[in-house]
Amino acid sequence: MNQATFSIPFSEFNPTVIARIKAIIGDTGRDFDVFIRLKAKETSLETKQRIEESMREIERGENLISFTPDEYERLIKQLSKP
Repeated sequence: MNQATFSIPFSEFNPTVIARIKAIIGDTGRDFDVFIRLKAKETSLETKQRIEESMREIERGENLISFTPDEYERLIKQLSKP
């Protein structure tokens, strides 16, 4: 296993979950880093509002990123380096 992502509702996050993750990793746990990220859930209304605002920004030409083909190729090469 190179990488795994666990998505757990806060209501279910407890010591048992930590124990299960440790069991999955096994005895080689010292070779892994464990990251915990907290992410607030959006309501359906908040999701809709966020998407609609993004659409308005696109229509106004705001917060857009664009690359020339050469810039894109250079970026891909840069990001592909080990």
